[in-house]
Amino acid sequence: MPLRQGALAEPGLWAALYAQAFGPISEQPQPHAFCSLVGLDERGAQEWLDGFTGWYPGVFDETDGYLDDPATVQFALAGGMKLRVEFHPCGTYWFLTDMEGVDTELAELSGHWRLPGLRWQEAVASGRAAPADNALVVLLLLPIVWLTAGEDAGAARSAAELAWTNSGLVSGQSASALAELWAQEASYGSDYAWRPTPAGWACSAEWSTRGDGTDAGAAALVNHLVRAASGE
Repeated sequence: MPLRQGALAEPGLWAALYAQAFGPISEQPQPHAFCSLVGLDERGAQEWLDGFTGWYPGVFDETDGYLDDPATVQFALAGGMKLRVEFHPCGTYWFLTDMEGVDTELAELSGHWRLPGLRWQEAVASGRAAPADNALVVLLLLPIVWLTAGEDAGAARSAAELAWTNSGLVSGQSASALAELWAQEASYGSDYAWRPTPAGWACSAEWSTRGDGTDAGAAALVNHLVRAASGE
């Protein structure tokens, strides 16, 4: 899988991630708003994404848009873990890799979305506990966060703004606006809730890798990995 770490400095990557995030909970996201705040228009963002993912006419007929060698970005996390994000023509996939190199899917944004992957506190904790690139880790994880029932949306918004500011990717004014837009869209998840269980956190959204409809053993594994990545 080709690592494309240089893409993290490209506005197109962030426009693609945030304009397509949130899955079924959101009203139609505002791609023009996300794109403009990182310095792109929608057409430019789509052209960048098509080139980055390797889209070509017929890719969905041939492979359903899922490639064997997708463009990938990767970061070290706490506890010897890694976060890997794969960008396919059909969607974006988040994986946690343990110390032995075994991958476990955390979330996906595609036609078969698996969301939410994390609580916002876990996304922030994983970034803070990472050995480097703390703000970028947070920003890569926020698109798989829903702000569910009972959560402090204001605190989540502030954490998102801090990550955008510390990343150096955008101006302070854009950082505030991007955080506000993210919190607005993610708050459509308020119909769902996280709850603690003996195996870790579980979400009432059955599509989550930690959801009520997920195999208990698989959900427990994801919870274990999330705790390790958060520095617990």
